[in-house]
Amino acid sequence: MRNITKRIVSLFLALMLFALPLSMAGCGEKPEYVDYEYYEIGTTVKLRLATSAGALGYLDTEYLDTVADECEKLLEKLDAVLSEDNPSSQLSSLNSEVSVLLNADKNMLSTLSAAQKLNELTHGAYDFTLGTLNDVWNVENGGPVPDYDDIKEAADHTGVDKIVMNSSAITKNDKLTKLDFDGIKDGTAVQLLLEYLDSTNVVYAVISVGSTVGVYGNKPEFGTYKIGLPDPDQPTDIIGYVYVPSGLVSVAGDYECFFEEDG
Repeated sequence: MRNITKRIVSLFLALMLFALPLSMAGCGEKPEYVDYEYYEIGTTVKLRLATSAGALGYLDTEYLDTVADECEKLLEKLDAVLSEDNPSSQLSSLNSEVSVLLNADKNMLSTLSAAQKLNELTHGAYDFTLGTLNDVWNVENGGPVPDYDDIKEAADHTGVDKIVMNSSAITKNDKLTKLDFDGIKDGTAVQLLLEYLDSTNVVYAVISVGSTVGVYGNKPEFGTYKIGLPDPDQPTDIIGYVYVPSGLVSVAGDYECFFEEDG
């Protein structure tokens, strides 16, 4: 799903509330950016494409719309692979009570590979097999706090050692194990769109997927992108900034996923 807004803007707000300094164009001048918005892989996706094309002059909105349409198609394909909200996605299929997923999509395999590497780098702190525990806690719907026995049973079906991957298939040693890519799939989406932009005439762009922000190309006069980090206690306020010329920035906080029970 896409909502297109064509206007001159001074702020681009993602879930993580990041802002970019822009100079306002005068009456009759071309807007600096064109904004697009989608909802895919269970989260909001915002795409900002610059109209400036450097030595090529300016890109008209028709061309940028074509680029945005292709980005939407890529996201729709990714949704069919990694979305938990899509019951026919490969992730949903693997999280049903099956032992193996054959002919796994390349994005499924690359996301799992990245998750395994992150698990190693964090010495197990990042665990992508907590799907059963997430189901038991039901945080998104406000709980309630599950019984100890239910927690213990769900925990028995977690563990990265239960997942085996080869060049085209993913095998679960425990049929009840469920993968949870919420901590990494946003980065997969951003990386996918950044790679696509390399094949276009777009000179610089900003992509926001959930709490992950990707910046593409170089801003005019070699400016850096200013990405704001939300205050955990006041999410509408900015607690600090990160300045990056290009690349990805991702943030997460346990304050965003919780519920209260009995005060």
